[in-house]
Amino acid sequence: MFGGFPFLALVILFYGAGYGISWVARGTLPLALFSPVRFPLVMAKLASTQAIN
Repeated sequence: MFGGFPFLALVILFYGAGYGISWVARGTLPLALFSPVRFPLVMAKLASTQAIN
């Protein structure tokens, strides 16, 4: 249909690359946007289900 195994391998490769980039961005984007002093608080807010004041 779409070329068989080579197409499937390419889709898996792109999916894995996108997932890896999202994990890197999740850790580095808040550090780039906020100061290293505020970084732990911002990451705690992102990771928690409750609001931290």
